[in-house]
Amino acid sequence: MYERHEPLDSQLTCRMWCVGTCLPAGILDTNGYLVRHQQQIHSLSLITDGTCPHAGRRLEGLSSLTALTDLEWEGIQHPFEMRTLCDCLRQNHRRLKAVSIGLLLNPNVPTSHEDILKVFWPPRAQDDCTPGEREWFPSLTSLTFSRVPFPDSLLQGGQPSPFRALKALTIRDCPNEQRFLQLLARAKDPLSLQHFEISSDYLRDSEDRLASIAIVEFLLSFRGLRRLYLKVANFPRFLPGLGDAIKHHQATLHGLVFHERRLMPIDAERLFEDLRDVNMASPNIPQILRHSSPAALGLCLRPVIARGMLLDIPERSSIKLLHLRLSGEERKHRHLRREIVSELRRIAEGGLWSRSRHGPTVAGLHLKPARKRSEAQDFLLLAQWAFGPTGLPALQILAFGDFSHDGRYREQQILIRRRSISEQPYPRVSSDGEYSISSSFCLVDRDDHSLWDDLPLDGTQFLSACPSTGLMESPYDL
Repeated sequence: MYERHEPLDSQLTCRMWCVGTCLPAGILDTNGYLVRHQQQIHSLSLITDGTCPHAGRRLEGLSSLTALTDLEWEGIQHPFEMRTLCDCLRQNHRRLKAVSIGLLLNPNVPTSHEDILKVFWPPRAQDDCTPGEREWFPSLTSLTFSRVPFPDSLLQGGQPSPFRALKALTIRDCPNEQRFLQLLARAKDPLSLQHFEISSDYLRDSEDRLASIAIVEFLLSFRGLRRLYLKVANFPRFLPGLGDAIKHHQATLHGLVFHERRLMPIDAERLFEDLRDVNMASPNIPQILRHSSPAALGLCLRPVIARGMLLDIPERSSIKLLHLRLSGEERKHRHLRREIVSELRRIAEGGLWSRSRHGPTVAGLHLKPARKRSEAQDFLLLAQWAFGPTGLPALQILAFGDFSHDGRYREQQILIRRRSISEQPYPRVSSDGEYSISSSFCLVDRDDHSLWDDLPLDGTQFLSACPSTGLMESPYDL
């Protein structure tokens, strides 16, 4: 157990509990403390570890909780865990507003993960039920599936949708997810989603367009999307309808992430391939941005390439937050922040940078073209242009690196913001020892919540969308 919000007093009722493996006896088992004294708990977050000898045990009391509105469970592996989850979902189906389910399936252990999906479809209506009682998950507004394999055959299309109230849908690394998307797209009742995120490394065959087309069909089946976050592997370079699908939501779209990965050779003989980040290859996104731009934009681009693509964005661009995304073990720039701070220090001390008239500039200074620029230097050049008079006029925040899972990759994150006119424009050392040299931008920390005040979305959620890895690493994927 790693967090609780009230002391263990039977006279108090907690609104939220966060518990993790291994749970001691007497907490969430049949006659445990939560069952006896905290039945009105509203929010529960579980993390279980299948490698622990006691994993999944002592959870039988979960189905006895009857007031849950938020349920999150990561690390589900065993059949008895899935049965417990299903019982809990059925017990709380009228109240639940947010559900997040993350599996870590052992290929050697038979499971019944299909039963989890079936829970969300209403049972046959009974004659003695009132119309209100027949409603199934009437309050469910947020649903997240992680590593949940979708079966080849789901319910037939055209059935009533069990997700009429759903506003946010997140699908991360779920095999066969195109079946689920097609089912939702072809349901009788169109969705009214405002948030859709799909992160998938399962689209391995570049010739198979079924999954990619399913995404397009799904996006065209409803209107009003505000946040669209896509991270896909081997996405076809030319996919009819993708541009139209994004433009379909153009009037309401505030945030867009488009992150491409592709099978790439990892040895000189090109005998072995691995999924790697690639600079954006799809021509659809640049074409869309020429006509309109969301307030927050996330693209998988190296800094040296980003400026060339962004030059085509018109002066009326409304981009306030720009995130250059990187992910994957092979692209982890482990000391990115340290290198950029070091570059700023060299500038302030008159080292690597000089006031030459030759070469590209950073902060009004000029880089000597004596050697190839580092990625940190390329990023600073991009920042100076983006916040400068010929850059992106509405830009307030520029992010670079992997921001998934809060501070897990803190050394691989860099976040800068536009300076206000009233701020000191000259080189100085800030209170935390970091250098600020530019008259147009300065380093900031993502924990400064005032950064997101002028954005029509949650900036921290946007930066952490479509993570490169799961919350828990599966030992069965190694």
